[in-house]
Amino acid sequence: MSFASRTSLYLLTLGLILISPSLAQSQSSSSDPNPSRSSAESAARAGVEQYFALYAAKDLGGLMSMWSEKSPDYASLKQNLQREFATENTSFNPPAISQVKVEGEKVSLRATVNRTTIDLKSDQKREQRIARNFGFVREDGKWKVWRYAPAENDLAEALADAKTDTERDQLLVEEKDLVTAELVGALNAHSSRLTNQGNHSKALESFKLALALGEQIGDQNGVSDALNGAGYAHWLKGNYAQALELYQKGLAIRETKLALLKC
Repeated sequence: MSFASRTSLYLLTLGLILISPSLAQSQSSSSDPNPSRSSAESAARAGVEQYFALYAAKDLGGLMSMWSEKSPDYASLKQNLQREFATENTSFNPPAISQVKVEGEKVSLRATVNRTTIDLKSDQKREQRIARNFGFVREDGKWKVWRYAPAENDLAEALADAKTDTERDQLLVEEKDLVTAELVGALNAHSSRLTNQGNHSKALESFKLALALGEQIGDQNGVSDALNGAGYAHWLKGNYAQALELYQKGLAIRETKLALLKC
């Protein structure tokens, strides 16, 4: 091999040696463009799995250690869990996690899971599929639970705050799996809060939506509650005739259901 050929081969080899580390670094960067974001998401996912495992084990101390003590839900949640653990056993299948959002020191996501509950007194078993929205915050280098709430609650508020029917319909299409009796109940509860705040007109709009959804899915309890709630809002506004009409409709549904149960 000539000197020129050996020199060309040497330069080519040297070039490959110099390029390879840069290429490897580039490939590594492209596979994980935001390692801190990926780490936050992984921590939140692991936190959700741990949360349900501790929940099923009735490990109150372990569960509360996952929570931020600054969360407004901390105290009430602890009380609710104490009552629940004393009256029933609960188990969960592995959660399906979706809608993950990482925003700096906060992570939100949705966990959908099958929940099986057994009443300790009656030994009655109940199974349901639940969707829960989690919120995590980073405190002192650790990810803590800030919020754990039914996804239907958030959807109910979003529906009530929607500016147009089109926006509302779009939400219902996107969240069709949440159009259940739980959503109707969440809408009625949100509407009642609006009533108590004196926002009667907005409450009536929300009750109207709860009524429509309740009728659509055959949730008679939800329909009755919506009628009674709307009746109360009308009564507060001084619309006594409308209030009486709605109360009577709601009462009729309850009486019919009671009659069927006695048969």
